[in-house]
Amino acid sequence: IDNLKVQIAAREKAEAELQERATGLEAKIRRLIDANLMGIFTWNLEGRIVEANETFLKMVQWGREDVGSAGMRWTDLTPEEWRARDEMAVAELKATGTVQPYRKEYSRKDGSRVPVAVGAALFEEGVNESVAFVVDITKQTRVEEDFRRIEEQARAIVDSALDAVVVMDAEGIIKDWNKQAEETFGWTRSEALGRRMSETIIPVQYRL
Repeated sequence: IDNLKVQIAAREKAEAELQERATGLEAKIRRLIDANLMGIFTWNLEGRIVEANETFLKMVQWGREDVGSAGMRWTDLTPEEWRARDEMAVAELKATGTVQPYRKEYSRKDGSRVPVAVGAALFEEGVNESVAFVVDITKQTRVEEDFRRIEEQARAIVDSALDAVVVMDAEGIIKDWNKQAEETFGWTRSEALGRRMSETIIPVQYRL
């Protein structure tokens, strides 16, 4: 009987400590959600969104009644082409308890899309609920698209030039090489890039 009492007391103590940790974790998550520093929603592994903060709701332009009371699943917000990546994320979450941030898109209520970076973590081992952290990367995506477009335009200008165009850095390493340069020097662009102009491209008799 005494041994049983000791076991019961130890179990009650362990359960109390576990409950205290869970309560503390819940309070921390609650403060983080209410702070609205980023989009946050809690969800279960079946995909149902349990709760979402205002930042996330504004990001996807869905109302709280749409997301919460209607039992919306986060897969309902995910365009078809991104669902395979989400399945990989869920598998990673189940295996490791966390998901490293990755890019995807969410569908908004008006049919438009918002590019985001998403990471997630299980509350604790063996628990069915998780928390996801979402950052709107619209501005970053636009900058990347603008930069890519400028690069494409510059590439087209260089390739259409009638003269050989060679771009080098301060050390003379070739960074760009157009089609006319290929004809003039006899090196393809892939062969020329990364080489030092003065050492490998210009014949010895013409070096300074």
